[in-house]
Amino acid sequence: MRFRSLVAAFALAAPLAFAAEGVREAESALRHAENDLQPHAHGGVGIRTGSDFDRFSVAVEGVSEVVTLKILVGDGHENFVEVGTMPAGLSNRVFVRTTQEGGHLPLDAAHAADLSGRGVRVVDGENHPILFGEVPHFSDVVEEPPPPAEPVVTRANLVRPENGSFGDARGIVVATHGVHGDSLRLEVGHLGSEAGYLVYIGEGDAAVLFDDMRTNGYGGAGVGREVDAGQSFGDGLGSLADLAGRRVEIRDLEHHVVLHGHVPEAESHHDAEPEHHEAEHHDEESGADVHVVVDIHPERGVEHFRMEMSDLPRDLARDGAPKARGRRPRADVLMDDASGTLQQVASVRIDRRGRARLRYTTRRGGSLPLGAATLRELAGREFEVRVGGVRAVGGNLPSF
Repeated sequence: MRFRSLVAAFALAAPLAFAAEGVREAESALRHAENDLQPHAHGGVGIRTGSDFDRFSVAVEGVSEVVTLKILVGDGHENFVEVGTMPAGLSNRVFVRTTQEGGHLPLDAAHAADLSGRGVRVVDGENHPILFGEVPHFSDVVEEPPPPAEPVVTRANLVRPENGSFGDARGIVVATHGVHGDSLRLEVGHLGSEAGYLVYIGEGDAAVLFDDMRTNGYGGAGVGREVDAGQSFGDGLGSLADLAGRRVEIRDLEHHVVLHGHVPEAESHHDAEPEHHEAEHHDEESGADVHVVVDIHPERGVEHFRMEMSDLPRDLARDGAPKARGRRPRADVLMDDASGTLQQVASVRIDRRGRARLRYTTRRGGSLPLGAATLRELAGREFEVRVGGVRAVGGNLPSF
């Protein structure tokens, strides 16, 4: 998300003022709480200082119009204090506190810089967390770079949903960003022949129709749009930077999802570089080990996940009794579904040396655990490996 486009509303939310000396501004994005509440919510917090006035602002987009939001700021110790509300009525909202006309900053701070580093939380009326982050420092200001002269091209494979209608369906999303313009292109294959499909960006009822397409006799089709660099792709869509990370769904005419994925980031050439992440976990009680490897290749659109388990116990049944002869022991892998609940995602055989292996790849449309569109959705999630219903080893997936 290009944060500056979101917080442009800050200046409009406060009374107009003549330019003053020593004006500094800083903004930082708020991160989404990893839950199912207000999944499209995003926003940021900004501060401004000058010889004329100081300002503290929070902007939020993509929330339900019927939900009231509350803004909480850290008191500098371990507590958060409610400093204001965003009433229901709009999906995009701005909260502003300024020293103009006798106004006060949150927590009666004398200057906006006094709030730098304080935690910020946006919660709903029932105090469920929606967004969180911290007040930026003025030194955090970074000029947005111009579009690269050589276009940045990134890709993300589309994946099949569990129990999807087409067992060999596949597709790809291609994002291009450069000085001569931005483009977003989708290609699919192995769907129904001579059939109509709809391309949506977003989730559920909040998704926006991007385009429609009709497959050829081999079940293949493609659609795309081109715009000037940094410009919107249409009403409700925003720019390529705004769309980065957003869910993409290919639906049939009855609105069943047949493929899904995400829009890859393409702000700089760094976004096209491969990523490699690993995590090691050991359980002292069972002696079991697990090695988790995540590889993401935005230049090709492929993502790989590998979990190597070793020294797993092989002699327990689910009730703790000795395992019956002739039954091959299995390792059950569970992951946090983002609500704090561990759900089983796989069951793999344990070999005679106590080893087991679990693999996922988006190559040729292969699905990911928990129906994720990208491994980035699973970063940092808790997991467990159980044998016979008993925890053998666990930890957290790599964070990145």
